[in-house]
Amino acid sequence: IGCAMRALERGAMRARSCRARPRFHFLPRSGWMNDPNGTLFHEGVYHLFYQHNPYRPRWGRIHWGHARSRDLVHWEHLPIALAPDGGIAERHCFSGCCAIAADGTPILLYTRIGLASLLSMARRGADQCAAFGDAELVAWSKHPGNPVLRESVHHGARIRHWRDPYVFRDAGDWYLVLAGLEPGEPAGSVLLYRSQTLLDWEYRGRLASGDPSLDRGIECPNYFQVGDRWALLVSPYGPVRYRVGEFQGERHIGGTWRSFDHGRAFYATQTFDGDRGRAIVVGWIRGPRGDGWAGCLSLPREVRLDGDDALSIEPVRELEALRRDHRRIEAEVAAGDGGAIEGAIFPARAVEFRAHYEVSNADACGFELRSGADRHRFAIDLRRGGIASGAEQATLSFPIDARGFELRAFLDA
Repeated sequence: IGCAMRALERGAMRARSCRARPRFHFLPRSGWMNDPNGTLFHEGVYHLFYQHNPYRPRWGRIHWGHARSRDLVHWEHLPIALAPDGGIAERHCFSGCCAIAADGTPILLYTRIGLASLLSMARRGADQCAAFGDAELVAWSKHPGNPVLRESVHHGARIRHWRDPYVFRDAGDWYLVLAGLEPGEPAGSVLLYRSQTLLDWEYRGRLASGDPSLDRGIECPNYFQVGDRWALLVSPYGPVRYRVGEFQGERHIGGTWRSFDHGRAFYATQTFDGDRGRAIVVGWIRGPRGDGWAGCLSLPREVRLDGDDALSIEPVRELEALRRDHRRIEAEVAAGDGGAIEGAIFPARAVEFRAHYEVSNADACGFELRSGADRHRFAIDLRRGGIASGAEQATLSFPIDARGFELRAFLDA
């Protein structure tokens, strides 16, 4: 870990000076970031771990980075939590979760990827391992009895792409979900395990199957309560999907698969569960790359149940603390006026927009951001219920009421 921390510090100045570096999306001091891991709200503090290559801004030599916050907005970088041993058994520390055991011991659970698993392109040979933390969740040591879960727990079944542990509690028991793909199964499964100690696990079968309409496997399952219902989130090598239903007989019952996020960049969710009854979801933002850094965390989103087993999703209220200078634009556009109004100049590289539209006779509306010769258009198709933001396009699963609706958007560097 010491070598990784020195590499991280060497790249930090270069990364900080990059003009494209996000201002209010979390990212490491330097290097590569992908999946958020081990999200935990504990004793008034939010802990965030994440997949991290501290040596260079590209995937490889995956460690676990660590940060903490009291408001989900301002983050304190902490020492790297996990580093791969580098031997045959452990070349990467893949995604996982964090929990507090009954005796108060913090425990990380993660997927260990060794040489054999790498040779199979992570299809086979993965193990699930544990690490123990101190009271501050800063210093971590790997369990001497690792792995805590081997493929043999499935009694001969050959599970492929077996990774990404996520734990939850129900009726006094610890449960763990893992993604997996059984032979002949196109859509993947969420597999379920039960334990009293977070270390000794028994296989309980399939919690749920992936979305059969996608014909692809899944990663990063999350399972958590929203009100009196249970939500299952998965990342099916594409836009994140979810189902809301009930946890009965150690199975997820009911609900249809829906889109959680329409964008191609949002992936690999993790959930801060238990914060004053709130369920807060974050994900990895794929694609952004700057000088000395790559990848960042999505803005934290609070999810609620919104009837018909659908989730309503909105940025957490704590983000309002970032607001500073306010610019207001108010105008009416009549037919024949060219269909546009002059905007305002925003000198900052990080801006939040809240736009309220009332449309009486139009097929579309939206706005355009300009920076020199660059233009980025955000358009709403009122007839088809579609949204386009640059190269991203989506058809919403709910109607847009043209008589009055609000659009909230965040621009960051």
